[in-house]
Amino acid sequence: MKKSFVIKFLSIIILSLFSNNLASAGLNGIFKMDLLIESFEDDDAKECGITEKQIETSIKYILANSEIKILDKFNRDYPTLYFVGSIGNNNGTCYGGTRIQVYKHIQDPKTYNWGNFIYYSKGAISSGGTGNFAGFYLDQLEQIVKMFVVKHSEDN
Repeated sequence: MKKSFVIKFLSIIILSLFSNNLASAGLNGIFKMDLLIESFEDDDAKECGITEKQIETSIKYILANSEIKILDKFNRDYPTLYFVGSIGNNNGTCYGGTRIQVYKHIQDPKTYNWGNFIYYSKGAISSGGTGNFAGFYLDQLEQIVKMFVVKHSEDN
């Protein structure tokens, strides 16, 4: 097994476990947000059959049937729905991580320090062969986005 594969895979697991334990505040009163999709289009993503456009389409399609509206232009007054994904390929075995997070970059009124206030965070890891990995990865992403929409509906 390649050392770089092991390091990448362990990094995904550790980040996933760490960020799953973050506290969140809820989604009360949030109906508009920016959408930020972190680009990860590289050779591994291509070999595993995943594109940034597929991810954007999946997210926007599910949100189109919800009360959540994605802004056309970035506006710092609204929270950001952030997608971050990672894809790796080790000799034909694809693996990846998926995370969506709603946050707002704010300034603390007492210390004047800036930081991200997290309203919601959910992620998952996956692995499999190159054959149907893209379908599995996108299905997993869509399940995470659906859980987000349900949580938003419950909070509002």
